[in-house]
Amino acid sequence: MYSDQIKKKEVIEIDIHPISKWRRILVFLGDFFIHFIISIIIMNIAVMPICSIFVKPETERSYAAEKKRDNILYEKQLLFYKTDENGSGNYKKYDFDSNLAYTFNRFLAYYTFPDETSLNPEYPEYSHKLENEVIWTYYNNIRLDSITYYDLFLNHNKEANLFEVTSTSVSLKEEVIEEVRIYFMPGENLGSKGREYYQKINDLFSALYGCVIQDIYKNDLVDSTGNSFNENQAIITNIAYKYYATLSVCCAISYLLGWVLVYVVYPLVNRSSHTPTQSIMKIDRLNYKHLQPINKPEAFLTSLYYLVFDLPFIMFIPLSYTTFIYSLRLPILPVLSVISIVATLAGLFIILFNAFNRSAIDLLSQTVLISSEEVDGVIKTKEEMKELELMKKRGDIK
Repeated sequence: MYSDQIKKKEVIEIDIHPISKWRRILVFLGDFFIHFIISIIIMNIAVMPICSIFVKPETERSYAAEKKRDNILYEKQLLFYKTDENGSGNYKKYDFDSNLAYTFNRFLAYYTFPDETSLNPEYPEYSHKLENEVIWTYYNNIRLDSITYYDLFLNHNKEANLFEVTSTSVSLKEEVIEEVRIYFMPGENLGSKGREYYQKINDLFSALYGCVIQDIYKNDLVDSTGNSFNENQAIITNIAYKYYATLSVCCAISYLLGWVLVYVVYPLVNRSSHTPTQSIMKIDRLNYKHLQPINKPEAFLTSLYYLVFDLPFIMFIPLSYTTFIYSLRLPILPVLSVISIVATLAGLFIILFNAFNRSAIDLLSQTVLISSEEVDGVIKTKEEMKELELMKKRGDIK
């Protein structure tokens, strides 16, 4: 009989083991990614759609300002575009990135060819036309400051060393010309050396063009109709800031709602106060000192720590509405992500060296994660101990 077995046990030992380091990491990562996925879903199907009802994006106004800004660059021959008769093509008007790539090709052609003869009939402008040298156009023709042009070229060429630069002239080295001129031949492809030269010249051009834009920010540029580059850029910047600020608020709301569902609602509605991954992996959280399953208030307090340790993914929530590069412009969120990555890595580092495989969250909440099977054994042992005490009180055993 079960009671006879209890009579024989004056000393009852409880032998339990914390889950392994690998399983502890999996528990964290499981809830981490569940929180991330739920936050994205909430962002896309609820928060942003509702927000867009009350906060209207000023897309048309921003696009109009972009067109005016680009028209200034087109008129001043600082940016070029190329379209076919249907208005299509690889370098369509008002596509700044493709226009800049096309402008670079014309810049490179100016230094590659000795005259205005092009190797490509479809692109007769790929030749030694002075208008192709947009950096010279800006500093010499617009700012009347050729000295700055040569100084900038000299400084930026030091590392690449692809050009021959003096105080009065700039030319591409002959060995470089021989490699990159293949780019302008129809049906031909650059060799490995040519691709290397092409990329280095592209980097140099980007740096010089950046200097041009910075100088425009400082001194402004106005077209023949009186449109100001800086005024239109300010409109674009302000609208973008409002959009990214709205996106940040929506991300924060989605993050909090996801946290509530994963770490508050789910543990509160299930009997064992599990998170979703704990339920899947059958793992319980016990009080470290008393080895008792945590109660609902303790589960809520523990959930608060996840507000910090899950923050690394918050800047990735809005990727449905922007690219990764532009997500770095979001107010506050990138900083929170970077700072919290340090905290999260520290928490994982603690697991590796903690004797009971506890993370920073476990240490802060004074808990430990144990396999549910072993917890059932603890509960059964405690029931045995209670029955033993009752039998002693009744005098059934001495």
